[in-house]
Amino acid sequence: MNTYGLVRISSHIQSEKNGGTGVEYQNEKLYQYATLNDLTLIKTITDICSGGLETRDGIEELKSHIENGDVDIVLIWNVSRAFRSMIHFTKFYEYLKKHRSEERRI
Repeated sequence: MNTYGLVRISSHIQSEKNGGTGVEYQNEKLYQYATLNDLTLIKTITDICSGGLETRDGIEELKSHIENGDVDIVLIWNVSRAFRSMIHFTKFYEYLKKHRSEERRI
């Protein structure tokens, strides 16, 4: 199954060096999950911005792949990393369902 990852941090300060769940950490967890579940992780898209924004460059890029039929599964580390607003997450989840894509939190 064609799988894409979505990673988000608020700023570069939020890194593994500072005790955070930075880009490298999240990427590693997504890769491990994909490997253990025989998923083809095609690409991981990274957003470095507030998770409270409804639209972000990474989300828009991911939507483009979804609309092209390239995405079966979207992996995220956890909802709070990808979205700070449950309303925005719910809208994204409904968008995925509409396009027959699945979301998995690990």
